Amino acid sequence: MPLIRLNNQSISSVTALPSGIDTGKIIQHTSVQGNNTPTATSSTSYVATNLQHNITPTSSSNKVLVMFNFGVETRGALGGSYYWVKTNARIYRNNTDILVSNRVNASAGAQVPAYTYGYQVTQPQLTYLDSPNTTSSTNYRLYIDFEELQSSSGFHSAYGYYNITLIELEP
Repeated sequence: MPLIRLNNQSISSVTALPSGIDTGKIIQHTSVQGNNTPTATSSTSYVATNLQHNITPTSSSNKVLVMFNFGVETRGALGGSYYWVKTNARIYRNNTDILVSNRVNASAGAQVPAYTYGYQVTQPQLTYLDSPNTTSSTNYRLYIDFEELQSSSGFHSAYGYYNITLIELEP
């Protein structure tokens, strides 16, 4: 039995769901997108990027679906005969760590006459369902760190196109 009938690419009717299924509802959404001017860092501690966005929940019991889509460049540089560098990312809410992500980028290379560094640019996505428990303006910000293996120097940065979407959901 179909739950939704589409007519000219819009919803024309919705039949009742079986009892016991709670669908919740979208209260508001906000997004920002652009092309990020990268700021390279070689920090091994998490540092704030300029990728951030705010939402003000209408109820402290509502949840916020946080979605970051962003570019990361990881680059190994001269300083060793072999290197491997990695970038990790986290989402912070009002300067508090709420999501530890898996590795979002890695680069490897070898120092030879024609190839003296390695780099990689990726477009990772982080998604997190948050319970901010507030009706105050809430800031979500991306932090990255640099993990370096072997002997080398290098850098990484939030790089290129990004999109940040925040959706308030009523449970």
